[in-house]
Amino acid sequence: MEIREANVEDALELLEVIKNVEESGNMLFEPGERTISIDGVKEMIGRLNKLPSGALLVAVENQCLLGDMIVFKLLFI
Repeated sequence: MEIREANVEDALELLEVIKNVEESGNMLFEPGERTISIDGVKEMIGRLNKLPSGALLVAVENQCLLGDMIVFKLLFI
């Protein structure tokens, strides 16, 4: 399994992963409560990966996107 930063080419598979998780009922909102589009996923990927303190990571195996994780580095002053 490979863990790497997401890119816009991952958007369609990532959209399917997100929909699958949201339909599971294991989120803080009900299935169908939130709508997400391919354009929204592309925007999310771009926005998160531009952050100096965060990234959107994906898990890939056999060229299949299996999951995602948003990470943020804590900045202590």
